[in-house]
Amino acid sequence: MDFYSILQEILSEKGLSIPEAARACGLSDSTLRSIITRKNKTVALEVAMKISKGLCVSLERLNGMKELGQKNNAMHPDEEKLLKDFRSLNSEGKKYILQTMQMAVMTYKEAPAAQKREA
Repeated sequence: MDFYSILQEILSEKGLSIPEAARACGLSDSTLRSIITRKNKTVALEVAMKISKGLCVSLERLNGMKELGQKNNAMHPDEEKLLKDFRSLNSEGKKYILQTMQMAVMTYKEAPAAQKREA
């Protein structure tokens, strides 16, 4: 399977549009759209790594290989619910949640393990 078709399959499974996926991956819409419309068989490693991290899929899967071992990017069920609920919101709701999340992270972010031991 070529890269573009694997990417299309993943977007379909996750119910993501190209703009949503591009934001999650830190890439431009045109980059992802180009991969699909030009039917790219491969992409640069840097792009593949951003897609892997942003979409929570392994590089093995993006490369059309069987996944090796357990998934390192497995999400907790609460995280999956948050993501599903977020995706169901309209643009105003998403904007509100992102602003709220930013405030919550600044207020409630856990200290790294080394700082916790010193406290």
